[in-house]
Amino acid sequence: MAGSKSKMKGLMDALRDNVHEQSSSNSKDADEEKQRTTPGAFRHRLETLPTHATPRKNELKVQLKIDPKRCRIWADHDRRYDLLNEDNCSDLIEGFQAQGQQIPAIVREIADDPDHDYEIIVGTRRHWTASYLGVPYLVEVQSLTDQQAFVLVDAENRQRKDISDYERAVFYANALKQLYSTQKEMAEAMKTSKAWLNEYIALSAFPKEVVDCYKDITDIKVTHARKLTPLLKDSKLRPKVLERAKAIKGQSLDGAGILKALLEAAKPKRGGGVNFSKDYTLDKQKAFSVSKSGKSGLHIKIDPKFEGNLDALLSLINDAVRENI
Repeated sequence: MAGSKSKMKGLMDALRDNVHEQSSSNSKDADEEKQRTTPGAFRHRLETLPTHATPRKNELKVQLKIDPKRCRIWADHDRRYDLLNEDNCSDLIEGFQAQGQQIPAIVREIADDPDHDYEIIVGTRRHWTASYLGVPYLVEVQSLTDQQAFVLVDAENRQRKDISDYERAVFYANALKQLYSTQKEMAEAMKTSKAWLNEYIALSAFPKEVVDCYKDITDIKVTHARKLTPLLKDSKLRPKVLERAKAIKGQSLDGAGILKALLEAAKPKRGGGVNFSKDYTLDKQKAFSVSKSGKSGLHIKIDPKFEGNLDALLSLINDAVRENI
C-alpha cells in the first residue's frame, strides 16, 4: 500500500510540474466543465465566495478513480454518514448503474492516517454509493484549508432536502467554534444574514433531553428553535420543558407532535381548564387521545376509526395511564 501511495504521489508531482504548460490550453475546457457539473445554486454561491475561501484559479485539479476504502469522511462534515441507506441514495445508485459516476467528489490528501489517503469534503453520498456497489470512486483532489472546505460543503448542501436542519445546525455551530471569531464573520463568508445563521446556532444548542425525545433527527426543524429557545432560556420554564421531553421520549409522535407537547408543558395551568392533551398512535393509526382537565382526572378517548389489535391497544392505554397519572 505504501508503494502504491508513493507512486500516486509521484504521478501528482509530475502533473503539477506541467501545470504552467497546460493551464492556458485547458482554461476554456475547465470553465466549460465547471458550468456543466456545478448545480445552479451551488455555482452562484461558489462564484461569489471571497477569494480566500476558494482554491486558486490556476491550481491544477487532478481527477482520479480510487478505492472508496482509501477515503475517510471529513470529521466536520454536515452529513451523518450513518443515516445513508438504499432509500436516500436510490437516485445515485440508479445513476451509477446506468451511466457510472458523472460528477467527481472533492477530496484532499492526508498524510496522518495509514488506512486512508484522502479526506472527503464534498461527495459523501457518492462515496456511500460507490462503496455499496463496489465500484471505483471518482474524485477531484484539491488543496483546501478547513475554512475553504466548510464554505464548499455549505455551498453544495445548503439547499438539499436530505440533510436535516439539526445536522446543518451542528455543522454551523462547530464551524463557528473552530473556524470563525464571530457570527458576523461567518455569515459574511457564507453570504447569508446573521439573523438566519443565529437560528441554526440556537437549534444546535438544544439540550440532550430535547434532542433525544425526537424519534428521528430529521423531525427537528429550525422553526422549532424559534419557539422553544425562549422557553429554554427561561429559568422557570426550562425545567418544565425538559421534564416533558423526558416523559414523551419513545412515544409515537412526529416532529409537530413533539413540539406541541413541549410547548404545552410551559403553559400555565388553570383550574377547570385542560392541562394537556396528547394523541397516541398504534400501527401508524391514531389510536386514542389522553387529556387531563383540572380536578376531573384523566380522560381517554379511543378513535372510532381505529382498527388495530385490541390487546396492543389496551397495553398502550395502560402505559399512557401510568405515564400521566
